[in-house]
Amino acid sequence: MVLTWLLLPKAGFQLPIIGYWPYLTAIAAAVAFELLVLPRLSLARHRFSLMRLESRQMEGEFPDQYVCAQVQDSASGFGWAQWKSGRSIEPGDIVVAVSDAKGNGAVLIPMRTEGKLPVIAWFRDLYQNNALPPLSDEVKTLAHEFDALCDLFLHSGEKAERDRTLRSKRNTPAQALNPEDAWKGTILPDATKRRLMAMAADFSAGKPTAPRGLLLYGPPGTGKTLIAKALADSMGCAFFPLTLPDLKATYIGESGERVKALWNKALAEPRAVLFVDECDGVFSRRGAVNTDKNTEDVINTFIAQWDGFSKQSSVLVVGATNRQDLIDPAVLSRFEEQVSIGLPDTPQRVAILSAALAELGVTTALPQDAGNMTEGISGRDLAGVAKRLARDIDAGAMLDNSLLERHVASLRQQSGTITASDARWDTLVLPAVTLKELKATAGMLAHANAFQTKGIAVPRGLLLYGPPGTGKTQIARTLANETGLRFIAAATADIKQGWLGQSGQKVKELFDLAREAAPALLFIDEIDVIAGTRGASNDSIMTEIVGQLLQEMDGAKASPQHVFVLAATNRLDQIDPAVLSRLPRQIEIPLPDEDALRQLLAVMLANKPLAFDLSSELHHLAGHAHGRSGRDLRNWIEHAERQAVIRAMENGDPSSITLTLEDFSH
Repeated sequence: MVLTWLLLPKAGFQLPIIGYWPYLTAIAAAVAFELLVLPRLSLARHRFSLMRLESRQMEGEFPDQYVCAQVQDSASGFGWAQWKSGRSIEPGDIVVAVSDAKGNGAVLIPMRTEGKLPVIAWFRDLYQNNALPPLSDEVKTLAHEFDALCDLFLHSGEKAERDRTLRSKRNTPAQALNPEDAWKGTILPDATKRRLMAMAADFSAGKPTAPRGLLLYGPPGTGKTLIAKALADSMGCAFFPLTLPDLKATYIGESGERVKALWNKALAEPRAVLFVDECDGVFSRRGAVNTDKNTEDVINTFIAQWDGFSKQSSVLVVGATNRQDLIDPAVLSRFEEQVSIGLPDTPQRVAILSAALAELGVTTALPQDAGNMTEGISGRDLAGVAKRLARDIDAGAMLDNSLLERHVASLRQQSGTITASDARWDTLVLPAVTLKELKATAGMLAHANAFQTKGIAVPRGLLLYGPPGTGKTQIARTLANETGLRFIAAATADIKQGWLGQSGQKVKELFDLAREAAPALLFIDEIDVIAGTRGASNDSIMTEIVGQLLQEMDGAKASPQHVFVLAATNRLDQIDPAVLSRLPRQIEIPLPDEDALRQLLAVMLANKPLAFDLSSELHHLAGHAHGRSGRDLRNWIEHAERQAVIRAMENGDPSSITLTLEDFSH
């Protein structure tokens, strides 16, 4: 247009005066287009919205969090947005936000009741004061109405968003519950609960110390889902439980769109918890044999939304798994906090069982030995035991030790864990030195975490060796009971299979089971049968087992789960040297001496119908039992009982059965 003005006089000097009018008309049209039409066309490519600053996150490129209007895919029409920090804008201030055609923030116009308005232009990082005229009365009224609607959205607008929850069975709470009330249904160690409550408080307050990822890991049935719900309840935020079908679609590319849609729903909430149960299946390692393209699409998109270019701080991703090693490393690194949720201890088991019974309407007190009898049982299994007890109690049964023990034994048989509840230190008859060493080992296992924090190495293996029948298996059960570890016993048939590849897989599955129940005690009886010296024979299956054992017990891959391997043998010289080196603690369980024989006989004959005084004849019986093992003593006593039964049957009076010294003479 400037060029036109420069050329006009020269052109007009040669034209008649009437010839100026077309040029003047063109110039006027150009001026009108530039001043009136062009700005509107430029503004048409931008988006304007009202926003109110609520809080500053104090981190990242976009630390300011605003309530904004006209949000797509929102039933209430309101949502949240994060922008750069603006000069002189304080929480509670209302601004007009201008975004370009791509959705990038371009300009902020802070609203002022008095005086001219400033303008903040992001694309030139320019702050210009008094750039626009003061607000008109109509705009002031609109701003005040928007301010009131923001308050309405924050207090009750979430109710309009309840249909946006995915598969949750409950409504999003309108406000946060008292933390004590929210955590009332969860029974956890005090330190773990305080840690989780502190995370929830920081996230709810929008502090920079708040995590954006929390991984709950531990054995199945320990309440990880319940903890995630308690987190959401204590913060009063939306709770989105997700599984693989919620994220994974049929066609490539569709999964990524589904993940984006779910994240948009979560980001539209003031605060939200995305709970991914069994996240090892959702976030399995990319590039693994069993990971397909759709799963990789889910992981890639989820990571981009979770921790991409526009870092968010209003969504907490909570994952739950019992297999950390299967999670993709990139996802695992984004779980800033990783909390172990282990099996409940004795007081917790009693509390869980009591609470489960109370929910079923049973107010009868638990037996005193309930804690010991439920050793190694998860919270979910305890809830199942409570249902069985409630059914029997409704049928007229009494809640006593025998009823509880029967149901617990049934549960243990289902899970493959069988532990004699009466296996205690006072039932073991061993030399004082051996018993002291076993108790020391048990103490280290029972307090493994405390010792590890002090830098003390906790044993990972113990080998019991000695003649057959000396009580090595009973020692294993006693260690399990006294340490509180879950007892998993493996026999030869559980490991050694008929085809190459099967035995190694069985060993891997056995250790995986132990790690899921960790801390656990894995007992391998007659280990010389499955872990003999390699090269001594052509048994390729045994070689495979030994190789897998070595990898699982002390391979290159470290495992955070503490699995204590207890093995027993009566042929120490037949075990492969590499396996022996993984069992550095080796305790000999010898045949009982005379004092031990007297103690064993006193225990085994305590409740028998004897025709003689046991205390005065113990020395005599022990003399005849010299060189016998504990199992031999039991067989000897059973033989004496059969002699007494024959005599009683010959006399025609079974109730008159008594054991005499002559019955022990054979």
